[in-house]
Amino acid sequence: CHLPQKPLMILEQGCLEGRVLDGFARLGHHVVGCDVNAHVTNAGRNCFNIDLRAGTIESSNLKPNEFDLLYSFHTLEHLYDPVRNLVVSKSLLKPGGVLFFEIPINEKDYDNRDHLHFFSKKSLHLAMKAIFNNYETEDNSFTTEAGVRIESIRVVAIKKR
Repeated sequence: CHLPQKPLMILEQGCLEGRVLDGFARLGHHVVGCDVNAHVTNAGRNCFNIDLRAGTIESSNLKPNEFDLLYSFHTLEHLYDPVRNLVVSKSLLKPGGVLFFEIPINEKDYDNRDHLHFFSKKSLHLAMKAIFNNYETEDNSFTTEAGVRIESIRVVAIKKR
């Protein structure tokens, strides 16, 4: 995929205190982050002096067609309505904008009580196909500190021009 020349408008969903966004900002990009933990976003705003908003992308007064890149890591499974969130994500992207996210995708993660939804490869593909015409997936995995292997899937989707 091809992103426009910088500076990019970048949004991170589930940004915590904004450490990754701070790195993008130092590279000259315009950044915004959203996280439901207000205490953490307040601390990040004070530390990094970047636009961090307490809440979800649905509740954070973001403008449609504003972002070149929207990304999140292990966030969708925590949301009440992840499919609606994907629709809102698409609306926030500029034409040609890129959505990049990763989510866990295996039964070993079902014990995580913080997860409200669990995706299979099939359910994820059905959701993505209904929302984006152009997307790709890549299988991934990692091992937790407890030695449990968690399978995940990375998704890159492009909003049509």
